[in-house]
Amino acid sequence: MGVAGHPWVVLGYFNTVRYQAEKVGGNCISLSRLLDVNSCFDDCRLVDCQASGNFRYWSNHQDEDDRIFCRLDRVLVNVEFIRNSSNSCCLTLLPGSRRVTLLLAVPGLGMKEFKPRV
Repeated sequence: MGVAGHPWVVLGYFNTVRYQAEKVGGNCISLSRLLDVNSCFDDCRLVDCQASGNFRYWSNHQDEDDRIFCRLDRVLVNVEFIRNSSNSCCLTLLPGSRRVTLLLAVPGLGMKEFKPRV
């Protein structure tokens, strides 16, 4: 049984931003790096799940002038997931450490909390 035609949810820590606007501070992300990650997601036909919360939560914890904030964790879904669960959403909860908690709410299935393993 293949995965085509089935709902997908891919979530976790991707160690890169998808768009330059997801990063504040530090050097700009190279265009080739942005193209690589977006090409991968596009090839897999994945899009960001509707989300709310603090998107730029990761920080290098440096002094104010050298501080960097960016979005490294995300929830991606495919079209079949959207068709089956159009009212689903992801909530990014503020972390107590460098790790974030992603809360995925799917109507009819409730909420599922995901914390990366350290």
